[in-house]
Formats: sequence, C-alpha cells, structure tokens
Amino acid sequence: MRRVLIIILAVVTGVSGFYLGSLWQAQSEEPVNMDQYDFIQVGDFRPGFSHGTTTGEIDNIDNYAGKVVLLNFWATWCLPCRKEVPMLQALQEQYGHEGFQVIGIAMDDVSRVRDFIAELGVEYPNLVGAGDVMLTNLSYGNSSGALPYSVLIDRQGTISWRRHGVIDIATLGHRVEKLLQETAEFVTVPMSLSALKIL
Repeated sequence: MRRVLIIILAVVTGVSGFYLGSLWQAQSEEPVNMDQYDFIQVGDFRPGFSHGTTTGEIDNIDNYAGKVVLLNFWATWCLPCRKEVPMLQALQEQYGHEGFQVIGIAMDDVSRVRDFIAELGVEYPNLVGAGDVMLTNLSYGNSSGALPYSVLIDRQGTISWRRHGVIDIATLGHRVEKLLQETAEFVTVPMSLSALKIL
C-alpha cells in the first residue's frame, strides 16, 4: 500500500511540475505590449529585490543604483532566451563603460546556468532562483510568466521600457544610448547653471 501511495504521489508531482513548467516555458519570439497589465507601469520606480548568484553570493538591485540597467528574465530551457543571451553580452560590452548594466535573472538550476554562461563567455551578472525569481518577475509586470522578458531602467531607478520576446538589439541599443545621453545632459545642466551664477 505504501508503495502505491508513493507511486501516486510521484505521478501527481510530475504532472504538476509539467503543468507549471509549461506555463513558464511559454516562449515568445514576438514582442507583447505589457502596459495593459496593472502590476507596474513604465514611469514607475523599480521594485527592490535580491537573489543568489551563480557563485553563491547574494546580489541586490540597489548595488546598481546610478546605472542604466536591463533586467533580462530567462531560463536555459527557453530557446528564445538562449538565442538572446549572446546579443545581450555584446550590448554589455558596447555600453558597459558608459554606465550600462545587463542583469540576467534565471528561473533555473544554478549549475545549468553556470555551465551555460561559461560556455558562451557571458560576463554580466546572472541571478538564479525559483519561487523568489517568479515573484520578482511578477512584480516587474510579467503576469503571464512567458520568457524571455526584459525591463529597462534608467539611472534614477524609473522603469523606462519592458518587453516580452527576443529583443531587437538595434532598437534596444538606441533606447540605451538615449537614456545614457539624457543622464549626461541631466548631470551637466546644473553644473552649467552654477557656472553662470559664479560669472
């Protein structure tokens, strides 16, 4: 009887896991307008979070205050996500010296993520989790759970843009450049006014 109960429990667990997995494996190649949802909107201040890294440390979004940040929610089992990662690494290399930071947030197994990013030579930080990452994903407006999902944040911590599906790297590059330029103008204008007062 005990063996039968164990078998039944295993089947139920497997079915539940398959169902939940199918929800999270809803992979999107096409962008989806997320501003129809009420969780968070473009123009809102970013929610806080902290998650474990692939090296066993804890990282916090507050550690990147003052930078233009792209949060990329992904998983190794998500084929569109795997396609997107090398493009994000290229974007990091292109704009990182100007104050831009990609942060990967994977709902996955730590060892799988570690092996995958090592194979591709990914250098930007990747945070990994399960239920905690699901909650962060939801708090940033991804009510459907489909991956990949990306959120762009300006240096003041304001949500600037968000999108489901594989990112068009040229379009995102223009958005990043604009935020970096706006930040530079924001910083230099008060200095110019001060100089005028001195004169």
